[in-house]
Amino acid sequence: MQSCYENTEKLEQLRMLENGIKIKVIRAKSRSIGIDTPKDLKNFKKMVNGDKNVKIYIRNRRRGIVAGKRNSGVVNRRPA
Repeated sequence: MQSCYENTEKLEQLRMLENGIKIKVIRAKSRSIGIDTPKDLKNFKKMVNGDKNVKIYIRNRRRGIVAGKRNSGVVNRRPA
């Protein structure tokens, strides 16, 4: 359930702060990429194709699993 500030500001991090949970914010040296549409995801996958340092996490809310996939083809599943 979204919190009042989260709903107003559209930032899910605010839910944690409103519930007294500390979060850590760091300044990244590289530029981040937003993935908000299927087209964004497709472009991201093209960009990182073959990069062994990339790990992609997929969350399937219906099944309640998180899958971490590496280029080696290994998929780790654990409860969400």
